Amino acid sequence: MDLRKIYLTLTVKWALYVLLAFTAYVLQTTPGLFQLFGIKPVLLVPVCVAVAALEGEYGGAFFGIFCGMLWDLAAGRIAGFFALFCAGCCFAVGLIFKAYLRQNRLNIMLINGGVLTVLFMADFLFSYVLFDLQGVGQVLAFRMLPTMLYSALLSPIPFWIARRIHLKFTPEE
Repeated sequence: MDLRKIYLTLTVKWALYVLLAFTAYVLQTTPGLFQLFGIKPVLLVPVCVAVAALEGEYGGAFFGIFCGMLWDLAAGRIAGFFALFCAGCCFAVGLIFKAYLRQNRLNIMLINGGVLTVLFMADFLFSYVLFDLQGVGQVLAFRMLPTMLYSALLSPIPFWIARRIHLKFTPEE
């Protein structure tokens, strides 16, 4: 396979990953869509975790920055908050899947649950606890924890889509 075809294949693969992230962003921010008992899932995290599991630590970290910036935009947080946390988590996910875990639905759901826990607890600490707001326990129990669970349960869907992209557009050696 010549070099131009390899570059074209990789460009198409990463363009499809970006399209998947934008689709997750639109689905995540559309009012009323995927809403269950007033809870909406965070779909960008399962997308960036899936890409990190498939592409390794460096590709996952850069894609985590991209998805984190989209999540910062959707959440109205300071630009870079979720980007930094997603980059670190995706770097770790890439290493974990490269060295220890197989890529299956259960592992993806468990890793997504862990990454979502880290991200939501950091958001909870820096957005609610440090400002000593009233009712932070209710926010954690009735908004954040159900959102984390709902997002983790939906995580095999973005993984399946990202895996299809990965298998179709990875150049042969």
